[in-house]
Parts: sequence; structure tokens; C-alpha cells
Amino acid sequence: MENKVILDNGLVMHNLKILPEFFKEHIAGNKDFEIRIADRDFDIGDYICLNEFYNGGFTGRNIVRKIKYIFSGGSFGLEQGYCVLVLETYLYSWIPVEIRLPDNTEMVLVTCQTQKGLRSVNRAYYSEGFWHGSGSMSGVIAWMPLPDPYKSESEEE
Repeated sequence: MENKVILDNGLVMHNLKILPEFFKEHIAGNKDFEIRIADRDFDIGDYICLNEFYNGGFTGRNIVRKIKYIFSGGSFGLEQGYCVLVLETYLYSWIPVEIRLPDNTEMVLVTCQTQKGLRSVNRAYYSEGFWHGSGSMSGVIAWMPLPDPYKSESEEE
């Protein structure tokens, strides 16, 4: 796996390892930052793909986040040579299909765009190279995971 990939559309993706205890906090929407060694040319607008790493190997689970702010070390208690990457909120972030596709048959929300530029939101899944959902799926431009189903306060306890 390459550490930095420049996609066909010019977007930059950095592949990073992440331990399960931190990965789960990203998935839950509780963590919107990463503290990293500043050994790459991270830039605002780049994407990072956090690849869960456990017992010396990748688990196959990952999450893509977009960098919206970078704090470089050397002041305010952060050691020189480190940086804090502030990331767009995962739960409400659309993931362009050029960046990453969802896991096979995972039901997601999709943004579709017609040839005239009209956009709509639908529910669909991706399988064997095609989108499957209600209506035309030919113009899917982005997707995001579905939120968890509603639970009352008494059910959450």
C-alpha cells in the first residue's frame, strides 16, 4: 500500500495505519483529529485513509476523512516534528466516488446528478461494478454511510 496516492482527478490520499481503539472512535463520530509525525506533506484539502491495523496486519476496515486544518508542532505543547490534523466531521461528510466506494452491498446514501446538473439523494448499494437503488443510479457522484436507526433514550441505556 502506497503512503501517498495522487488520484486521476488530482486529489491526494494519504494511507495511514490506525489502532482499533482509535479507529472505533472515528467510526462512532467521537474523534475528528489525528496527531501524527509530520513526515509527509499533508495539506489542507487532502484526504487520509485510516486503515485499521491490529496484531501486525491490516483488518480490512478503513475510513476516509478530509483534512480541514493542520496545526504544526513547535508551540503550545506539541513537540516539533509532529502535527495535529483536524478532520471534517465523518457523520455528515459525503465521500466522492473518485476517492472511495463503499463496501460491497453496504446500504448507503448517495448523491445522484442528472445530465442537466440536478441533484437528489437516494438510498443504494454498490455491487459488482454497479449501483443498485431506486431510480436512475447512473449519475452517482458521492455517498455516505447511513446513520444508526433511531433509539429512544430508554433504549440507549
